Amino acid sequence: MAIDKSGVAKKPDPRSARLAEAQRRAKALAGSGKAPKNAGEAAAGFQQALKDHWTELKKVSWPSQEVLTKSTIVVLALVGSVAVWVGGLDFALGRLEKLFPSIH
Repeated sequence: MAIDKSGVAKKPDPRSARLAEAQRRAKALAGSGKAPKNAGEAAAGFQQALKDHWTELKKVSWPSQEVLTKSTIVVLALVGSVAVWVGGLDFALGRLEKLFPSIH
């Protein structure tokens, strides 16, 4: 446990642990920061990056097809309702403008 300035022990923040892990990974991936010496070295680095990405993609919890379909329907319904609302507002304001041409 860490101790703050007042001498009280405090629990470690899980976000700082995740940040430290992410920084460690970034440093490991960055390596020395030098350019590859040859094409083989560059290809090996590229292959390692692809393996790392694939490993991370395996860790993702992807939604099921049912959840994805329902979410898509909700999004499309919301977009459609907002489009109808904005279209109705535009129509009403256009009529109002024709009704009172001095406003324009």
